[in-house]
Amino acid sequence: ALLTYSEWEAIRQTNRYRRSAGLEMLSMTEDTRRAAGIRVQELKQVFGHTRPDGTDFGTVMGENGRYIVGENAAAGYYTAGEVMTAWKNSDGHRVNLQDSRYSHICVRTKDSYWEQLFTICSGSTHQDVRLLADSRTPVVVEGTGVESLNYLICFTCSACGKTAYMPVIKEMCRGYDPYMVGDQTVTVTYKDWSAAFPVTVRAKRLLTNISLSADTLTLKLCAPHSPLPRIGSKAFFRFLQPAFWYFFFVLGIPVLTRAYRNGLSQFADYAILVTLAGSVLLALFTLAGNLRR
Repeated sequence: ALLTYSEWEAIRQTNRYRRSAGLEMLSMTEDTRRAAGIRVQELKQVFGHTRPDGTDFGTVMGENGRYIVGENAAAGYYTAGEVMTAWKNSDGHRVNLQDSRYSHICVRTKDSYWEQLFTICSGSTHQDVRLLADSRTPVVVEGTGVESLNYLICFTCSACGKTAYMPVIKEMCRGYDPYMVGDQTVTVTYKDWSAAFPVTVRAKRLLTNISLSADTLTLKLCAPHSPLPRIGSKAFFRFLQPAFWYFFFVLGIPVLTRAYRNGLSQFADYAILVTLAGSVLLALFTLAGNLRR
């Protein structure tokens, strides 16, 4: 793989942010990938826009055939979502994210350090556009987003002559429903180019039976006959949370208090009943949380 999933995810989020602002989406080239890899290692030595040898960060592209015009750096973040939120909330970093001159990008991360590089290719157009996808039909679990496939659009940049890669984002796709079980055909569109690929969505498997013997634990899974609708599971989750606390504070505690006054034997019986009922509610609460995700 050219980049890790987190690095591609940061580029996806950058392109989604630029697309929502009406700006061109950016692609990655091999020289920006190598340069960003060098810079993220240098950030661990000297954090900032000056290299360890005292030169400006842009000189790293001289070693890789291009010149950088923008850089975002960060430290102390472990996910693409975290670092992108920080950059978007920073005036100086946001200027780079929204600069309409940029054509290419790369993001690299190492040990909570993040490096984002931008370059310009004036008047560039895209040639020989194609989709880099699996030769076999991918199978995903119900509820999985299309971006999890990590598919790329590949083309040649006419300005620099480099091969460029752009990660597919959900806003570029149509015909995909993550909750429709079965075979689907997804169409990816970028400017005046489009391509289609197949995908199979399989139903989630739910834990239905647990058997325990002296030396083995058996878990049986099965696909639900009729998947719960998304709206129903979310409403179920919203209902359970207040119901859980209402049971304990409004019903459970007064019942136990009254039972205690009537004697320890009755208190013990009611305590067991309240505990069992609360455990059922807690199990449903946890199940609803999994359904929501």
